[in-house]
Amino acid sequence: MLKSRINKAIELHNKGYNCCQSIACLYCDLINIDEKTAFKNVEAFGFGMGVNLTCGVLSGIAYLVGNKLSDGNLNEPKTKHDCYELMNECSEAFKKHMKTESCYYLKGLDKNEFRDCSWIISYGAYIVEQIVFKNMFEINEDYLSYYNE
Repeated sequence: MLKSRINKAIELHNKGYNCCQSIACLYCDLINIDEKTAFKNVEAFGFGMGVNLTCGVLSGIAYLVGNKLSDGNLNEPKTKHDCYELMNECSEAFKKHMKTESCYYLKGLDKNEFRDCSWIISYGAYIVEQIVFKNMFEINEDYLSYYNE
């Protein structure tokens, strides 16, 4: 069993990684991609794709799911439904806990606030460890310490 990386996700974000990078780069070793490549691949997905749309944490999770499950078969792709199914499970878990997938609302911009994303990133890492890489990580609920609704 691997040790949880939830706290490391917050460290990456505090270092300047965007929300998407904090998730994608944290687990890139498990999808056989080097950190610099993952960092570059997902940079534009931070801050809700730069315009407060879908949360970058979810984009990071999607990046991991696709790289984990895709067969990469350009002529006869057979894995997209598996990717959709796993991503749907992750999205539903995220929405159940966060109530939205929107960067705009998660950051509190609808209330003229600007919330730190640590609580979102920590829960995203929890989803990755409990759903995407199920049974690979010790159960860890450290994300709760960052939750500040």
